[in-house]
Amino acid sequence: IPPELGALQRLEILVLDNNRLSGSIPPSVGNLSKLSILYLSNNRLDGSIPATLGQLRRLTQVDLSENQLTGGIPGSLASCDSLQLLDLSSNLLSGEIPAS
Repeated sequence: IPPELGALQRLEILVLDNNRLSGSIPPSVGNLSKLSILYLSNNRLDGSIPATLGQLRRLTQVDLSENQLTGGIPGSLASCDSLQLLDLSSNLLSGEIPAS
């Protein structure tokens, strides 16, 4: 996923499921202030979940399942007040679920 994706300021829905994408989720995704749906499931994404996702106040659905993401769940996701779906299953995440 190219970091330049973060320049798409009007993007509301990003669905890239089942594409065999590899690499990490760029922190610039946090610049997509109008994003409401983010589906990146069933790829080969690795690295950590960017804390910048917490800047996306309009997010209602996030599916990052079936990847190879590592690290913990960022506490910043608690800032996504509209979040109704969060699927992080089938990854290599560690640590506890943040209390927030």
